[in-house]
Amino acid sequence: MLPRLRRPFGFALAAGLALALLPDPARAQVVIKVNDTVNFRLGFQYQQWAEYLQDPISQGYQQSFFIRRVRLYAAGNLAKDVSFLFDTDQPASGRSTSALTKDLSTGLRVNDAFGEWKVFSNDQFILDVGKMLVPVTRGSLQSTSSHLSLDGGTFTFLQGAGTQSDTGRDLGFQLKSYLASDHLEIRGGVFDGFRGPTTTDPVTKATLAGSRNAPRWVGRVVYNFFDTEKGYVPVGTNLGKKKILAIGGGYDTQNTYSGYGGDFMIDWPIGPVDAAKGQNAVTAHVDYIHFDGGCGLTATGTRATNCLIPGLFKQEEIFSDLGFYLVDLHLQPFVRFEWNGFVDDIDHSRSSRRYMGGFNYYVAQQNMKITAAYERIVPNVVGAATWKTKNTNHFAVQIQFYYF
Repeated sequence: MLPRLRRPFGFALAAGLALALLPDPARAQVVIKVNDTVNFRLGFQYQQWAEYLQDPISQGYQQSFFIRRVRLYAAGNLAKDVSFLFDTDQPASGRSTSALTKDLSTGLRVNDAFGEWKVFSNDQFILDVGKMLVPVTRGSLQSTSSHLSLDGGTFTFLQGAGTQSDTGRDLGFQLKSYLASDHLEIRGGVFDGFRGPTTTDPVTKATLAGSRNAPRWVGRVVYNFFDTEKGYVPVGTNLGKKKILAIGGGYDTQNTYSGYGGDFMIDWPIGPVDAAKGQNAVTAHVDYIHFDGGCGLTATGTRATNCLIPGLFKQEEIFSDLGFYLVDLHLQPFVRFEWNGFVDDIDHSRSSRRYMGGFNYYVAQQNMKITAAYERIVPNVVGAATWKTKNTNHFAVQIQFYYF
């Protein structure tokens, strides 16, 4: 059916099945202990993809093997009530598409780097300082090692370029609090956001210093009705180990830009419990975010440009996925739906939908898993006169090695 896909796609699946025969890794933590207070923990994450993405112009398939993520983790306690997290990444290394040329020499970059202080020696008042994920919705925070449906949302970080962020991360200060026996989590932070360039004084014509604009403010609240979730990032799927029913919402703003959203998560064990194997489980997650760069329309109905993020038109995104974990088979089939809808009539042609189906096969829980997925990409209209097809296909196989 797709002759260009058969050989490399078959090779990726064969490699995945061969790797499935490897034994489970040890579950002990890699910890360097200095004394009863000071210790360090090390970790590693590697995700490799085999991707086949259809080009709407030629209708052919762009084929590439690339490193989706490779991360080195270090975390630990520096003193009583003082901890840190640091990790590096080299995302999408070697990826090639119609717009990208293969490059394996991009190098590692700092991904997360922050310190944490429990100011009153409890979890009711925690201060985070550094580069971290900005807390808007569950999808913008979720752990990349435990995604249910292959990867994070396509439209989750649409504000990133305009706020000069790095894949949802920004520099700043965040207060975090756990209340109601840890069922209620509150995060609020002030971040660097967009830093304005130098300007010229209209009277004196002198050059004025840049980076004088107001900072970015972000807040999030989430409530867990059953088991609790604490820490930097929530899990995408717990594989039957927890009962999660959570509702959350967040707000993100700087100058004329605003973004707000809400999320719902259920991750529920089903059936008999086996101490050795675990338990079957159903997982469902929905994220909604509304973005507005702040420009709006002029009196004549054209797009205004006098706002913080002119390219971020008023729009909404929905991310949802649903999966069922079959503990005896170590298998988790899933489906996924994404929608990016533009609000103003002049932008409706930019809207699009994405449908995905696939499965996770867990060789050793999240320490090693194989994911295979098919996605149908459906824009509202044909993007250009040169396009020969409107709706396109996307195939991906991912193998993850993870320990932290």
